[in-house]
Amino acid sequence: MDSLALYLNATLRQIEQAHGEAPLMQRAGQAAADWACELASDRNQPVLILAGPGNNGGDAFEVARLLRERFFDLRVVFAGDPLALPPDAAAAFERFITSGGATLPAIPDESRWGMIVDGLFGIGLRRPPEGIHAELITAANRLADRDDCPLLALDCPSGLNADTGMPQGPSIRASHTITFIAAKPGLLTADGPDHCGEVRVAGLDIPFSPELPP
Repeated sequence: MDSLALYLNATLRQIEQAHGEAPLMQRAGQAAADWACELASDRNQPVLILAGPGNNGGDAFEVARLLRERFFDLRVVFAGDPLALPPDAAAAFERFITSGGATLPAIPDESRWGMIVDGLFGIGLRRPPEGIHAELITAANRLADRDDCPLLALDCPSGLNADTGMPQGPSIRASHTITFIAAKPGLLTADGPDHCGEVRVAGLDIPFSPELPP
């Protein structure tokens, strides 16, 4: 990867707030769906998408809606409450459901997965994943190994600290990570490379601002 600026979580929140009127979640979903299409070598196998309870889950719903429009066979697992989603994620959920999508509370039995998309937690998690979400992380890693399929993380592998690169309990081991707006230090340092695989930055059409230091 070429030299690039690295942004801490706090600075990224400032950038997001400064561009709050832009459709950042839709842009993130589009960028991730485009890469997912490149990575899906076998369209005959279903795609497993894991959506979390926050804005990373909203990114996952956008990816699910766009892949469904491209006639992918999807299983979207959402172990959460739609009424408790943040506003942008709730809107993404509604777009997905309105388009004809549906969610499942747990991973169904399948003979083989063609791809797994991790949209559980992203960069915002500051404690170890627990309960069903920890179980989903463990299952995603196991199934990706079993089926030798791509495991695409949205923004940051769930369970990995995006600032430090240290796992916080069970953590996704992705083959590919698409990170939004800018790269994060934890993706490239400490244990980050082992959990992120190939990293691609999607800038979401946000211009670099020298007033916001990395």
